[in-house]
Amino acid sequence: MELNKIKQRLELALRPVEKPPTLEEVLEQVSTHGVLRGPVDWVFPAWMLYVEYATQKVAEAFLLSEEERRQLLQFRDAVVDVLDKAQRQAKEKLQSLYRALLDGTYRLEGDRLYAPDGAYALLDKTTHILIHGVSAAARFPDVLKLPREKLKLLQLGWEASDESRHGKSKYAKMKTSRPWQVFAWAAVRFGEILITAPTLNLTKDGASILFSLISRWKIETPKEEAVKKALTNPTSTLTMWLGDGVKSERSIRRRYAVVEISSRIPLSPVKTRSNTYVGGRRELIMQMLDAAQDYGRLLDALRSDKWLYLKALAEALRHSRPPPVKITIAGTTFGLRLQSHGGCAVYAVFRTRNEDEARTVAVALEEMKIRYNKLYDGKYHMVYIATTELAKLAKDGIAEGLIRFLQLRKDKPCAKRLLNLLFSNYFEPTRDPTAVGMEHRNQLEEGAWLLRAFGSGESSVAGEGYR
Repeated sequence: MELNKIKQRLELALRPVEKPPTLEEVLEQVSTHGVLRGPVDWVFPAWMLYVEYATQKVAEAFLLSEEERRQLLQFRDAVVDVLDKAQRQAKEKLQSLYRALLDGTYRLEGDRLYAPDGAYALLDKTTHILIHGVSAAARFPDVLKLPREKLKLLQLGWEASDESRHGKSKYAKMKTSRPWQVFAWAAVRFGEILITAPTLNLTKDGASILFSLISRWKIETPKEEAVKKALTNPTSTLTMWLGDGVKSERSIRRRYAVVEISSRIPLSPVKTRSNTYVGGRRELIMQMLDAAQDYGRLLDALRSDKWLYLKALAEALRHSRPPPVKITIAGTTFGLRLQSHGGCAVYAVFRTRNEDEARTVAVALEEMKIRYNKLYDGKYHMVYIATTELAKLAKDGIAEGLIRFLQLRKDKPCAKRLLNLLFSNYFEPTRDPTAVGMEHRNQLEEGAWLLRAFGSGESSVAGEGYR
């Protein structure tokens, strides 16, 4: 990093503070950006203010015994004490390094910038000031009181993301620049916790604190195995995402359902342009929120930026297009489509660019005496099953998928009508021509609608007709 940039960042960190941080300012940063940044005389008091706030909110949100409340307050005092001592040391080192740069008495050795008194900064993608000789030990109470299996799932997600092993002891170690993560992590690694000296990061937006904690819980699972296991359960995926998840305001604006996670270990075949992985989509988001339960209450109390983002994304998705629903007929997966303009009908559609594949699906349907239509739009071969036939097939096991598809779209009068007509009398098909009307439609009308639904333009209908 250029010396001029280092000097600018030292100036930002040492900038005089006109007034101390307010709780409103602190919570605004924590709930939106997650990380507190600013001059050193602002960021340390801001952390202390948040620790006071979080302690109070945890005590209010959960029923604690007198002993548990005492432990929580002692944990608060220990964290504040470490921050207070670290602030004094950090400011002294910042001033020493800044003077050295101004008068040219600094020296560079490898990735370190030294001042004459021995104070130094580590130079990497950002600049770090290490704090030494500051630590405290305290017990964090078991505020959640979760069943062992649920607790293990939450721990697994942290193991798969931000946690590391402390030396040969295998004790779980956490480093974080997000104040709420101190409490969210301690709640699942409760018991004796060592609060070690924090690191001061000098960024282009000011100084931030990298906090460090070590618990007495041991990590037995290798990181790669923990990552694979965490992705198999929404509870552990939640804490994994709270650690390494990536927020995107664009996803909320566009109502784009994706669980994006940063990882050095490949998580899935789906990798984004920013080298993150897609761990799941809409269904996983909803499952993660449902799985949180009491942990979600804790995250609400802490004003976790990632948790609030996840809730905002879920709310946006609830007002977006419902998720697709697929059903299996004759061993083939069909997608469901709703027609609510110019009629009211539901279709099961299979489409492929491979004509032989479409023909194989058609043959399988014929063998089971299932009526179908075939279309070709110049690009895709489509095999579709109309509403009346689907109503008959509902008795053979596809009712659950059909009902779920229609219920997800029950804000549409057509979907509500089909639910009542198709499933009110033990799935008997309706003869109401205004509701379903498939037996009174001709092939061209059906095909034209499907072509429009798939956005395929003016292509003509081709196929073997309605069987």
